[in-house]
Amino acid sequence: MVQIPRLREWRETRALSQVELAELADLSSRSVAGYEAGAGARPSTVRRLAEVLGVEVTELRGDTEHPLEEAPPSPEQPNFNGLIEEERRESAHQNAQNAWYDYITQEADRIASEADRKGYAPDWIKEIDELPRKVERVLFDSGVLGKDDTYRMDAEWRQSGDIADALTKLKRSVEQAWRAQIREVEKQDQRREAAAKLDSIRKRSEQADKSSKEALEAIRDERRDSA
Repeated sequence: MVQIPRLREWRETRALSQVELAELADLSSRSVAGYEAGAGARPSTVRRLAEVLGVEVTELRGDTEHPLEEAPPSPEQPNFNGLIEEERRESAHQNAQNAWYDYITQEADRIASEADRKGYAPDWIKEIDELPRKVERVLFDSGVLGKDDTYRMDAEWRQSGDIADALTKLKRSVEQAWRAQIREVEKQDQRREAAAKLDSIRKRSEQADKSSKEALEAIRDERRDSA
């Protein structure tokens, strides 16, 4: 990693804020602030910052020993093959992030669309209720999500925020499904209560008919006896 102690000096010389420089260099403002505070940056990032500011890498480093095209020699600097392998790992990590984002978003949309037309479905609600926790556990166990310092690229950090937003959307969809199930249960309770009331009315009606018939029979018997 490369130290760039004069980054702040050159940024202020160009009358740029940290946010503006970050946008021009396709970085996060948090990364720019970190570099100015002494955090090391990858050689490719240093070259990109130098290009945006219109200076040489050596001017950001504060020395003149190393030309623009190459990073300063360091035991920690990876060789060319190492850089290729690192880029492959980063690409694979970003692909995994993209795949998880698409999956979580699709599941959230599916659950939301089914919530109000599923009807009473206790097995379904039990299954989807466990989904956000399962997904979140896999994401952290696999390293797709983690602490801020685990992301080697700003794009990975930004995508992790998108995945977190997708998880929030998924949880809201599950909550929507729960509310729909509660409404369905309430409807069923209301239907049962209505059915019970109708049954009670029917029984009272049948009892009234029976009593009326018994009264008529008694009148007929009394008239027959008096005749």
